[in-house]
Amino acid sequence: MGGSKGLVAWISVVFLFVCAVMFFQHGMLEYGLVAAAIGAFLLLGRILKILGK
Repeated sequence: MGGSKGLVAWISVVFLFVCAVMFFQHGMLEYGLVAAAIGAFLLLGRILKILGK
C-alpha cells in the first residue's frame, strides 16, 4: 500500500522543517521561510491524503 513511500514523505517533511530551523538560526530568513512553506505544503498534502482514505 506504499508504506515506505509514505515514510519517505514524512522524513522529507521533517528534514525540510529541520532545514528551516537551521536557516532561521543562521539569520537566513528567506531560505527558512521557503523551506518551512514547502514543508507545510507537503505536510498538508499528507494529511489530506490520510483524511481522504
